[in-house]
Amino acid sequence: MAYLFHSNGWQGITDGVYVLLPEAVLSTGTKRFIAKVDQVKQAEQFSEGLRDKLHQVTEFLKKDLAQTRHDIADLKESGQSTAAQVKAQAQQANTQVQTTVSGIAEQAHGMTQQVVNRAHSTLTDASGRLQHTAHDVATQVQEKTKTVQAKSEPNSTSATEETEHSEANSSDSIRPG
Repeated sequence: MAYLFHSNGWQGITDGVYVLLPEAVLSTGTKRFIAKVDQVKQAEQFSEGLRDKLHQVTEFLKKDLAQTRHDIADLKESGQSTAAQVKAQAQQANTQVQTTVSGIAEQAHGMTQQVVNRAHSTLTDASGRLQHTAHDVATQVQEKTKTVQAKSEPNSTSATEETEHSEANSSDSIRPG
């Protein structure tokens, strides 16, 4: 058997309820009992009071706040790490794009040079053929002119002048480019 008593505060609500062993009690009355002071100070707590519960809640909240701060710091560090990884990957992708674009530009330059060379070769060939054809035409005109002159001897002076004039015009208009 033991006695229960509450400490300071309203019916043990604030400080709690304590157990007092019978040997600590010196005398009892209807409304009071007298106990040894040292035994009362060392009494075991039977139920917690509001003050103890508030202390527990406060300690829990302190620990929770510390853990939350730690978690936020971890998230911040993780976010910075992720940002650094994304930045590195973006730089790597940029380098790859630049390399690819440079390769494409070189290919385009090479192809353009090939087209220019082919066009130049084609124009040179066409120019040569055109000169050859113009020379052939001039030769044919000269031959026909001589033939016409031979047939029309009385007008030979004026025909010769016309032929020379034609030859000069045909050679002036057809020049290699």
